[in-house]
Amino acid sequence: MIILSRAILPEVTACLSGMTHMSFGKFLIAWLISSMPYVIIISYAGSISSIDDPMPAIFTAIGITTLLWASWYIPHRVHIKKQK
Repeated sequence: MIILSRAILPEVTACLSGMTHMSFGKFLIAWLISSMPYVIIISYAGSISSIDDPMPAIFTAIGITTLLWASWYIPHRVHIKKQK
């Protein structure tokens, strides 16, 4: 849940992890696994963008959002089809 929540309500996931008594070490590892690739990609896109050419940041934001959405939606659809 933590890994898939990077762009969608990360604060809520952190609160739920605490409420369910998830160990801090396990939470920290999952948080870093999900955060670091996202931060590196977004930071790089921002560094090569400029006021005159914001397209790398815009395309990266669209691509990351699409990738994260698809990484949830496709397995969800497969799971629903298996239940029927």
